Formats: sequence, C-alpha cells, structure tokens
Amino acid sequence: MDITCNVGGSDRTARIGLGAALIALGLFAPISKPLKLAASIAGVLGLATGITRHCPASSALGRNTCDLDEVARQKSIKEAKSRGTRIVEFVMQP
Repeated sequence: MDITCNVGGSDRTARIGLGAALIALGLFAPISKPLKLAASIAGVLGLATGITRHCPASSALGRNTCDLDEVARQKSIKEAKSRGTRIVEFVMQP
C-alpha cells in the first residue's frame, strides 16, 4: 500500500483547523449525543488527514493538493530507504 502526500497547503491547514473545531464542538457543545458523535468522528478524520497529509478519499478521486516538491522529496526518500540508506531529516524554520 502506497501512502504518499496528497493533502498540502491551505487544504492541510483547513483540515487541521476544522478538525480541531469539530472535536471541540463534539466535546463541549450543548447538542444531542448523535450530533456530538458525528462531529467528533468528522473532526478526528479531518485532523488525521491533515496531520498525515494523506486522504484515502482524495486518493481514490485522484485529487492531490500536495506541493510537487514534497511529492518528489517523498519519492526520493522512499527510493533511498529501499536501497537501505538511513534517512535523517532536519527541519529549518524561518
């Protein structure tokens, strides 16, 4: 099973933000239990797809909002790992 980045940019930010908001709604809003459960499930799914940068539904529909540079980086990392190369990543923040 190939899990590659297909969620990026503003799509990723929206999924994380909306997911967190829906989880909060499910936990704290004075609404019925079925609505709380639905909001919580939708929130967890949104948050998970935003954090992992992969959405199975988007993959099935052929939708990809991930940056092309990120896709190329993931492909080169996967190729290096298949050759047995140890990968160490550093993140530089401005």
